[in-house]
Amino acid sequence: MEEMSRRSRAPADDDEFDDDTAAGRKALEAAYKQREAEQMLERAQGWAKDALVAVQHARQASLALTEQTLPVKKEEQRDDHDVGSGDEDEGKGETFALALSHFSQEDARAEAIRRWGHHVPGNRSDLCWKSYLASRLPTPPEPSPLALLQERFAHDGYKLLCCCILMSRVSSLPVKMRCINEFFSKWPTPSAFLDADAADVQPALHSLGLFPERYKGLCDVAAKWLTLPVFDVDLKEHKLCQVGPFGVDSYNLFVRGRVMPKEPADKCLSAFWRWRRQNDSCKPEAD
Repeated sequence: MEEMSRRSRAPADDDEFDDDTAAGRKALEAAYKQREAEQMLERAQGWAKDALVAVQHARQASLALTEQTLPVKKEEQRDDHDVGSGDEDEGKGETFALALSHFSQEDARAEAIRRWGHHVPGNRSDLCWKSYLASRLPTPPEPSPLALLQERFAHDGYKLLCCCILMSRVSSLPVKMRCINEFFSKWPTPSAFLDADAADVQPALHSLGLFPERYKGLCDVAAKWLTLPVFDVDLKEHKLCQVGPFGVDSYNLFVRGRVMPKEPADKCLSAFWRWRRQNDSCKPEAD
């Protein structure tokens, strides 16, 4: 009887043991997942720090290059500083405009060729080269602690628009960075890109997917950046292929340094928009 009793209890004991094993397995899986999430967070924080440093270096290099290529007389630079309104970005925009006022039309065209390559148009009757150059010069804001990818390209409007086309609908940051860096290392200017064949570009962008759409948009951005008398981008008259609200808002926020009246729909751009309003004490611009 006792032996039969023990046998009758055995299945219950086995079931209890199986339940404990399943619970332990779930706990172990949860611990692994938590550790994996912690490691991903650490990597993301490292990427964010690296991106912020890159943004700061790019901005410093851009400002140094602009000051070097668009010289301003010391007396005028001092006067401009003394009259400053306290808005640093506005003062820089005024300094660029003041420097351009000393350029001849030939100087402005030469500077455009130096920046964007040999496909900058020849002398055309419909082009004012000072306006051509001024419409493409950046007035970026200060880097934010958000370290967004677009901030790395705020010093170059052409590259930022290309970046927006390349990063669209791609979730992996390492894939974005690898493909974008390879793209600009091979074709750093719109002229260099237009000289390339689609067959040469496709392997560099293969990991991003949607190559025909991205390539068409990149061609449109490069062509219009080079040929329009005055460059601008929006969703109506100055619409660019494959550049939607995300690209237009990115261009206004990071290249133009504008704070639009309407908060962007994209969550990252929205965070930057709110950060600008809170930290720069700037009011949204009127439409």
